[in-house]
Amino acid sequence: MAGQANIFQILTSIDDATIDAALAESLPTADDQIIPRIVDTLIQRGTLTGALGLVRHYHHLPESIQASLAAQTDHLYRAIREVGSRGNTRHRLNVIDLVRHSRDTRLAYLLTDLLRHGPLAIAEDAASALHELAHWSISPAHTDRQESLVTSRASKGLAQGANEPDGKKPAKEASGGASGGGGTSGGGTAIEILQLQESIENALAFYATHQQPAVLEAILILGPRPLGRASKILNDPSHPATAMLMQLVKTPNNPIVQKMMLPLLNIPTLTEAVVQGIRFMAKQHSLHLLLDNGHLLRLPSIRQKLATLDHTKELIPSTTTLKAITPHQFKHLPHWLACICHTDAKLIQELANLRPVAPPQAQLAILGTMLTACDRHPVQEVGHFIADYCIDSNETLTRIALRYLIRRQWDELSPLLMTQINSNYASVCKLAGDHLGPVGFENLWNSWSQLSFNQQITAGTALIKIDPSFHVHLEHKLLSHENASTQLRALSMIRTLNQGQFFEQAITQLTQNPNDRIASAAVGALGTSVSNHAVHLLEASLHHSDARVRANTIEALDQMQYNHHVDRLTEIASEDDNRPRANAIGALMGMRFDEALASLTNMLNDEQADHRTSALWLVEHLSLMEMASQIAELAVSDKNPTVRTRASQVIDHFIQAMQVSHEESISDDVLEKTQ
Repeated sequence: MAGQANIFQILTSIDDATIDAALAESLPTADDQIIPRIVDTLIQRGTLTGALGLVRHYHHLPESIQASLAAQTDHLYRAIREVGSRGNTRHRLNVIDLVRHSRDTRLAYLLTDLLRHGPLAIAEDAASALHELAHWSISPAHTDRQESLVTSRASKGLAQGANEPDGKKPAKEASGGASGGGGTSGGGTAIEILQLQESIENALAFYATHQQPAVLEAILILGPRPLGRASKILNDPSHPATAMLMQLVKTPNNPIVQKMMLPLLNIPTLTEAVVQGIRFMAKQHSLHLLLDNGHLLRLPSIRQKLATLDHTKELIPSTTTLKAITPHQFKHLPHWLACICHTDAKLIQELANLRPVAPPQAQLAILGTMLTACDRHPVQEVGHFIADYCIDSNETLTRIALRYLIRRQWDELSPLLMTQINSNYASVCKLAGDHLGPVGFENLWNSWSQLSFNQQITAGTALIKIDPSFHVHLEHKLLSHENASTQLRALSMIRTLNQGQFFEQAITQLTQNPNDRIASAAVGALGTSVSNHAVHLLEASLHHSDARVRANTIEALDQMQYNHHVDRLTEIASEDDNRPRANAIGALMGMRFDEALASLTNMLNDEQADHRTSALWLVEHLSLMEMASQIAELAVSDKNPTVRTRASQVIDHFIQAMQVSHEESISDDVLEKTQ
């Protein structure tokens, strides 16, 4: 090793091109410590002879040295060009490797020249290098990688000596390099891709010479950029590249081809083959890949060509496909459905099916596509699909859907507005309130029986806030003596919305109504008042002749938390009408528990089946699990099938409640241990 070092020191002191040649020729046999010194010396001496030697022996160098040279292609341009045009096969492979590793798109034309004029033995490598450059140029890391190479080249302050005739360290020039630019990266990312695209398109033109499908893939990788020369080539049905691509798109198994199916639709010579390929992709459940370029689905030319597809279930992504689809692809899926669903009704249904499984990024596209389709339909047929978006957690989607239904004057709009008046979003609340107020009461009145209990409370409470005439309208309905059903509905609204104090005088009169249904509803509504007069009137109603009135009275007093009627409750707890009896026992549970429990046990053992059924309701309502064994016995041995069924339901309720309680207990324990 010492001998090599001495020889090296002597040689480097001689200023002669033959020394550079000798140093380069020693690279294959030099040891690992001398090689870096030889390479650095040849770079510093800056002669073409030395640069040629570095390129020719590139394959002999350690990987770290190869990487260093790949970052300094500015200094080797002329040598790379000459070896590429006149070197042997091995040397030309070195040129390919240097271009591949340097990521310098200005050198891509050398790969094209090798594909056109070089030996067939290296065609596959040259095409593969173009393919890799195309992948790299569009990768997210491209910009960062290019910036690092530019910094590396600039920091070395390399001269352009290898572009000059033999001589040592010639002066720098203002121009030079493979594309006439400076020694650094030249233009930005867009320029680099254009340079690469030009080289690949030139290679595509001579496809008949090299027959490398990787070149076709490389031009597809750069898509969907506008094609220059490649567009003319692929529009020629007789060109070998067109024929090959036509075969690839008919049965597209390559993801690169699959992702470019939509851009290729606009090439007339390929349209029919692409449509055939899309059918193939549908059967292979790979349609989601063409959605990488899904923005093209908005183009009329693309939509027109896709309209020729026969609608089959394979064209609708399956559940399995939806699990594999990316949010970016999902965002374009509504536009795909719009292209392949031949009727708006089918499109709306498919979009509705898509909504529950779509990621947040795709929801706006789904809603927008759905609204466009719904515009062509009577709103009463499709309004419920839009209304589903009004329960969405996204404020923008909720507001868009609600505004659309308001504009279309959907028949079921009022109940929806009533629920949205208490939305978590201020903009939605305001929108609902602005349109609900003028017709609010009548809409609530007409839809009252169709609303759930929670919806009644939500809508009614909201309307009370925004409609100052609410109580006036309700009183008018309450005093409608000609129609019992109207009065019953009014009393139901008063009781549900807890508004008894506003109508106490009118309700008092109705407690004496000869119609027992109205009288019972009136005492129930009176329980939402808080006056002493209401309490005294309800106490008197405990002696009413109708069992329904007595039962509702007990509930009303219990709601008011009034407990000065214990003796009367004790009497009712043993009477012969099952409903007031069960209510009385339930009220006594908070006053005289032991006495009430005994009364409940007696009721469960009553000979009358309806009394046992009411007792079971009370056990379930109060969650009296201590009576589970007695209830289980009724579920097995009671002679009445209705009672047995009801008892079984109570047992099931207890089991579910115990499971929930157990799970909550475990969660609390885990939480406590983690704190």
